[in-house]
Amino acid sequence: MGSVKDLMRGNNIGGRLYHKPGLRQLGLGAWKVSGRFSVADLKDKIPPIEIAGKAQVLAMTAGSYWEQAAKAGFLSSYVGMLDNSGKIVDTETLLDRGELSNIVVMQLAETPYMLGKKITVATLAEYHRLIDEGRLRIYVGDGECIWRGGVPLGSTTLKRISAAAGLADRYEQLATYQDTVACLKEIRQIPGIMDQPAMAKVLKNMGLDRIPNPGFMMARPIVHFNTKFDPGGDRDITDDEAQRALHLNDLTFTAWKATLIANANHQREYCRAADIVNIDGKLEAMIVYGFPIFADFANTVDENRLMIAFIIGSTVYLIPANKEIQRAIFRAMGIYAAKENAMRDHGDTWLHYINQYVTDAKIEEATRQSVWMMEQAIGTVGNRLLGRNVFEAKPINEWVEPFLPYASIEEHAAIANS
Repeated sequence: MGSVKDLMRGNNIGGRLYHKPGLRQLGLGAWKVSGRFSVADLKDKIPPIEIAGKAQVLAMTAGSYWEQAAKAGFLSSYVGMLDNSGKIVDTETLLDRGELSNIVVMQLAETPYMLGKKITVATLAEYHRLIDEGRLRIYVGDGECIWRGGVPLGSTTLKRISAAAGLADRYEQLATYQDTVACLKEIRQIPGIMDQPAMAKVLKNMGLDRIPNPGFMMARPIVHFNTKFDPGGDRDITDDEAQRALHLNDLTFTAWKATLIANANHQREYCRAADIVNIDGKLEAMIVYGFPIFADFANTVDENRLMIAFIIGSTVYLIPANKEIQRAIFRAMGIYAAKENAMRDHGDTWLHYINQYVTDAKIEEATRQSVWMMEQAIGTVGNRLLGRNVFEAKPINEWVEPFLPYASIEEHAAIANS
């Protein structure tokens, strides 16, 4: 979940729970969630503005989901929520009291950070060696699952399709549904495009038999794996590489992959019951003596693309509730284009020169506009998933209009290329 949560330590309500994990024992920790965010890797260029309610929405929806998932047989490292008095309770107890919490208590396991403040090639290799030798028996796996049940606006799949067609630069300028659909239509009209190796590879990897529009929904989710701790950044890996990264035997890995698919389906059904479309997400593994369980948060607006179903006539608009809406606003206001130009001219030091291409005032304008939109969407998602109106959010009809250009439109296989 990146920088939006911090492990509490010291003499405070959550820090007093902290118990360090060991080579052969679980730890315990309280994660305090914040409402901060980052867009386009702009770091300190983003004004220090928090999204109101985001911290509580993230924490409460993560806790509520894992409580329901446990009833369906999915094991996780989730323990409970921390209330104002420092007691561990479930989300229903908090809601019955009329309370919210932004502190989630979870079991902890070792990561490569046990070997240093920074993960390097050497420390990561040492981490895997400790696992191979049987000295480290409880650990966070170095392979995370990315599951996809559709192709929303802003999806990396659409970016890869555009790149395969030689239109990567144009794609970076696209922000709205209509502009993206127009670009995809042009791609479909390129003679022989479906037979080009680069395009065929992208579509095969996503289990697609067509170039989809934003909002295309798959009948079944597909599962891929990324590295988690690679010092060079997240990297796509094969199933065989994921099995080695997780240090699981053949039988256990096969069962784990089946569990990942089952959980993706569970998340989709859980959200659909609340009129939320869960289109893709991330799942992590904690390995306990050779047995994987789910780690970290899940089914939140940060781990997943949770989209609000909004119907006009016969059209189902999928309203984004994650930072895709922020990316769309930043793209529409030219900030992503400015970033691309800065990277082209200055390489890895592009951020130092970004103001040659866009002003701080423009970045702040995009930030404030997108934060207001996010507050409405996130509050609505929280209320729907928790089944109670506990977060401030106006009725969707009052705020949805600015979202519509950036919404996906739900399509299924029978009509996707009409």
